[in-house]
Amino acid sequence: SSSTPKSSSLTTAATTVSNPQNITRLFLKNLNIKQTTQSTLIDTFSTIASCTITHIQWLTDYKSGKFYGSAFVECGSVEDACRAVQYLNSTSVFGRKMMVKLSKADGKDIWPPPNCAV
Repeated sequence: SSSTPKSSSLTTAATTVSNPQNITRLFLKNLNIKQTTQSTLIDTFSTIASCTITHIQWLTDYKSGKFYGSAFVECGSVEDACRAVQYLNSTSVFGRKMMVKLSKADGKDIWPPPNCAV
C-alpha cells in the first residue's frame, strides 16, 4: 500500500481525461462576453457535466476592467474537473465554442483567490 495519492482520470468511449496531478482548477476561454454570467456558468457546468463550481475568477482587461471571455474556475472535486473537461470542452454555449482545460496553479497564484467564491 502506497501513501501516494491515486491519480484521477475519467474514461468514456469517446474521451479519456487524464489528471495525474489531481488538478481541480480549470481555464475557460472563448466565453460569450455578453451572455456569460456566474449563474449561466454554474448552470452549464451543473447541467451538462454534473459538476460543481466553487470559485470563479473572471479575467478582465487590465486597463478597461472589461471581461474578455476567459475565466478560471475551481471545481468541487478532481472528478468534477475531469467531467467538465470531458463534457464541456468544445461545447457551444451562447453560440461560442467554449474551451475548457485543466490549469495547474503556477506557484505565484493565490488559489482559490479571495472574493471569488460562488
